[in-house]
Amino acid sequence: MRSIIPALYDPFLNATGFPICPGDFHSQNIMIVGSDTSPCITTVIDWEFSGPYPTSSFAQYPLFIVNHPMWEDDNQLCQRNVHDQATFNSLMREAEMKKDPMGGLPLSRVFANCQGIYLFEQALQYPDMFSALYPQLFAYVYGEERDFSVDYYWALMENGMLRKEAQQFVKEMEVWKEAFEVLGRELVLRNMSREEFGTVVRKYVEQFSEGGSVREWLAT
Repeated sequence: MRSIIPALYDPFLNATGFPICPGDFHSQNIMIVGSDTSPCITTVIDWEFSGPYPTSSFAQYPLFIVNHPMWEDDNQLCQRNVHDQATFNSLMREAEMKKDPMGGLPLSRVFANCQGIYLFEQALQYPDMFSALYPQLFAYVYGEERDFSVDYYWALMENGMLRKEAQQFVKEMEVWKEAFEVLGRELVLRNMSREEFGTVVRKYVEQFSEGGSVREWLAT
């Protein structure tokens, strides 16, 4: 569950921190006046279990246009929700473009990709539904339903949305191993930060062979 978080949340929206959010932030707890003319939010109720949430958590479709996780694919409301979500995305893009023409539409982008966040938070909030929700969440992130044991590893490392991070980790392990073999355990520690490691290998760069992993890493 923790490993797929970077594939779901957009850190760009959290540049100003994590706002306090109610435990049940949805349409039933938002009070609005002037809905037919000029809608205005007046109150948000039910603040029990509130806490700091990433801004991406706010960007989710209203529940009445979201498929229930337990619905079958042929449920008659699924097609309606596809249409309503597309309309919602169009209205959001129009409003955000008017508000910030040069902003790149980050909020609209998160709304359009909120299904994974919804499934993830539902799986956390309702443990009794975890077994039903997790296959859907897994399929959303990795693009296919597979066994969650051995095959999960291969989906994560080879096919998943996190494969770039996995490939970077493998490369950096090769760099660390070469540095460890050349400089020894007194200089190359297991818990070094990337910056600390870089300082050490730059200091002793002449000891590393041309074309090796360390020199290649330094060059990039």
